[in-house]
Amino acid sequence: MQQQKKEPFFALGNPTFKHNLDTCLASAFLLFAAVFKSGIAVILQAAVCVSVCCLCEYFSFRFFLSLKKPLSQLGAVSTGLLIALLLPSSAPLYVGASAACFASLVCKLPFGSEKNSPFAPVAAAVCFVSLCFSQYVFSYPAQTELSSVVFSDSPDFIAGTSLLDMLDKSAGLRLNTFSVTALLSGSYPGAAGTGFILVLLAVALFLALRRPEELLVSGGFLIACAVFAFLFPRISAGRLISVVMELCAGSLIFVALLVANSSPTVPYGTAKKLIYGATIGVVCMLLRRFFKSIDAPCLAVMIVSAVAPVFLNRSKKARKKEKGRVSA
Repeated sequence: MQQQKKEPFFALGNPTFKHNLDTCLASAFLLFAAVFKSGIAVILQAAVCVSVCCLCEYFSFRFFLSLKKPLSQLGAVSTGLLIALLLPSSAPLYVGASAACFASLVCKLPFGSEKNSPFAPVAAAVCFVSLCFSQYVFSYPAQTELSSVVFSDSPDFIAGTSLLDMLDKSAGLRLNTFSVTALLSGSYPGAAGTGFILVLLAVALFLALRRPEELLVSGGFLIACAVFAFLFPRISAGRLISVVMELCAGSLIFVALLVANSSPTVPYGTAKKLIYGATIGVVCMLLRRFFKSIDAPCLAVMIVSAVAPVFLNRSKKARKKEKGRVSA
């Protein structure tokens, strides 16, 4: 009798697995860098988010959808890591757990998988906790020791002023040599994985080598944001300084690289991907001007992901009509 080969647990040849593996590697790199900025609280938050995502997906997908290997594509791990990096290290652990539950049980389970969901689960989860726990999601620690764990609901917590808050309140904000260095090294308070511009640039290089075609959405996103910031600056230091500050503030670069590409509604084709990303960028910059109590890049991904299928379906119908006319 021939022995049947045992199938590996992970779906090694699956494109979704490769995409999630790249995301996990990039997130692990950012997580390692975030420890030096925010302390070991980042590790705790990541452990909670990943554990809750894995538990929710295992039990819900295994027993409701009858999937034999619900965790084989690393979707739960990548989702948990991204959520943890988009939250401040000082956010209470139940905030990350709530976001992880929402991403798994609300954004994935009803649609069968992340590929069938009409929006990016990570973006939806961050928007959810931004609305429910805004006092924690937008409260960043001023300075954190490597071994300390201080949550924003603790009496010992000292809040800092993020770069995005500076842009909102300081029209006369200017850059000098020190602030540029601080900007690139992640010295400004912010979410755990979003402030290290140099590390994010390294992640962009890694993704460009691994999956260059997906960075078209990121490129369109960042270019649209840069053009908007140049044309409509919020500070008086100059248009180019406005571009630098807007791109580096908040979670914009992080979302452009790791979240916008993961939306299942990303279209095929170079031009369409650029337009899709540019639309997210314009919506993001508009949201930043009018809505201060929500993560604008994540909400922009949500909005464009919800609207994009309408236009894609219309374009498909138009092609069918044209083909019908030609054949007639």
